[in-house]
Amino acid sequence: MKINLENLEQICPLGAVKIMPNEPTGTIGGKGGTFVVSGDELNEIIQYADGDVSKIETILGLDQGYLGENPVVVTIEDTSSIRIPSGNELGAWQEYWEPGGYTSGGVKEAVVSPAAEGTYTYEHLFEKR
Repeated sequence: MKINLENLEQICPLGAVKIMPNEPTGTIGGKGGTFVVSGDELNEIIQYADGDVSKIETILGLDQGYLGENPVVVTIEDTSSIRIPSGNELGAWQEYWEPGGYTSGGVKEAVVSPAAEGTYTYEHLFEKR
């Protein structure tokens, strides 16, 4: 499915998620917003990866090792500002960024406005060791 403005909301109908190397503090995302994916799609990626964080990094177009050993999954409820990434956002790594709303690994992605502390929840991907 090609991503366009009419079906953009289908990417994250029940909220948006992002995966980060550390617990967030303060606002998530810079002036251009923050990258997000569908929670359902991230769950599929996590199941496929079967505990191998490097597989998640590859699919999401992140540098190997970026997420560390126990990444954090952040849920952002307000997706009213959802939009197709332009490539100018903070975190658009030029060696991986692909135009059209997909990661270099083929996952649908979008951008939402920065999420202030208190407007998101998070949990570690794996239980604390």
